[in-house]
Amino acid sequence: MSLTYPENQQHNSFNTPWTAERDEMLRQLWADGYSASLIADKLANGRKLTRCAVIGRAHRLKLPARKDRPPLERKPQGRKPYRRANGVPKPPRRRPQPAPTPPRPQPPRPTPSLEPTMRKLPLLKLKPNQCRWPLGELMEVAHLFCSADKEDGRSYCPAHHRLAHRGAASIPKDLPWAW
Repeated sequence: MSLTYPENQQHNSFNTPWTAERDEMLRQLWADGYSASLIADKLANGRKLTRCAVIGRAHRLKLPARKDRPPLERKPQGRKPYRRANGVPKPPRRRPQPAPTPPRPQPPRPTPSLEPTMRKLPLLKLKPNQCRWPLGELMEVAHLFCSADKEDGRSYCPAHHRLAHRGAASIPKDLPWAW
């Protein structure tokens, strides 16, 4: 069986912790400036009453809003040095130093001549210590090779080795010995 609203309100009126005496006590404690937690403790009387219940009831009774509490005045304390576990004060911390200015960039050094001393020999006449850089157009069969002196373990002379490892986009097109 469900109860209608007036019946339910009447039914709950006996179950509420708020009575006329408690409302009057709440008004008095609220006006005296007690906190909602202290009011809840005083009004609990063996029943469970929370701080939020007190604030909600004060709002429903339209009690005046609380004034902001003035901030607590704290005594100014001098900065105490940090102490280690053995009681010896730690040395003061150093302030971070600004980053040093980076050195000025050096002007670029002139590059040595990239032109090798080519001999232009066919493949079968190349010796093991000579450059194997093909000469001629890009898509043609190479008939002649650079044949300049190369370093041990490399296929090309120093000039062609730099070209081979820089990439084709950076090769100057006006060189006679480049593709």
